[in-house]
Amino acid sequence: MSAETGEDLVIRDATKDDLPRIWEIFREAFRLDTISPSELLGYLEKRPVSFLIGQIGDQVVGVSIAYVRDGRPYVLAEAVDPEFRSRRGVGSGLARQHFSNFQKWGYSEIDTHIRCSNVVAHTVAEKLGFKHVRTIRNFYDFPRGSARLYVKSLRSDGKVSIKGPRLRDRAKNVWGRVVEPRLARGLHVIWYDTWATVLDNALYELPEMENCPHDLFRLIMQNPSSARKRAALVIEGNAPVAVVGLRQEGKHWVPAMQGIVPGAIGPARDGFLSRSLRALRVNVRIEDRSASPKRLS
Repeated sequence: MSAETGEDLVIRDATKDDLPRIWEIFREAFRLDTISPSELLGYLEKRPVSFLIGQIGDQVVGVSIAYVRDGRPYVLAEAVDPEFRSRRGVGSGLARQHFSNFQKWGYSEIDTHIRCSNVVAHTVAEKLGFKHVRTIRNFYDFPRGSARLYVKSLRSDGKVSIKGPRLRDRAKNVWGRVVEPRLARGLHVIWYDTWATVLDNALYELPEMENCPHDLFRLIMQNPSSARKRAALVIEGNAPVAVVGLRQEGKHWVPAMQGIVPGAIGPARDGFLSRSLRALRVNVRIEDRSASPKRLS
């Protein structure tokens, strides 16, 4: 369906049948930070919760989740299908329905966080009546970055209970908007001692290895063993470029697939495997049947 459709936007409660499409929209918007399908189901069953979708015709084009945490309504996530972002009213329509729901349920304020570098989202939030009151360093993981805390009054007088931002909040905001995007350049490595949802999200974007599909790689990494295993997620900006699975042997590390699937080190984008191995900054011994073992450090 074209974004230029003249059909009306309908805001309604999400259902279990909507979850596959909701996950698609969130995955495109948040990538490594995407909420897993099981987590989405959990939010759908929370109470009180305002779990909404925007629908045009028979197509779900937007989704937004808000729930009560620590006694306060909180907008967790909102995303719109890229083809419909130029159409006014999808995101704001979802937000206003949240306001109406929580006001009806007796709440006087609602909170949300927005990445400091997302200037467009700041403008939209302020048009909807949100006020910036605090800035939190390292709030986001992928890429690591700071966030503004916004509060919106649901009262008729428009007053909020948290005053701000303070001078240090403004300084943190400048750091998050200007400095952090520069620091996110290049390759960054995040280590995991156990399998995590973010690794599944990364595999979804990476090509499968020859003779080692993602399901087999995941199974071997999750399979208990006497040897210590670690997974290294290598990212550039907010995009995964490799997931390297390692197994400890003495003082060295070897690919977890070594001896199981020859030549399988980890799924990676073209041209990024060698760079990713060097970015790990650990000793990795890779079996080469035509010569003595290679060592990368």
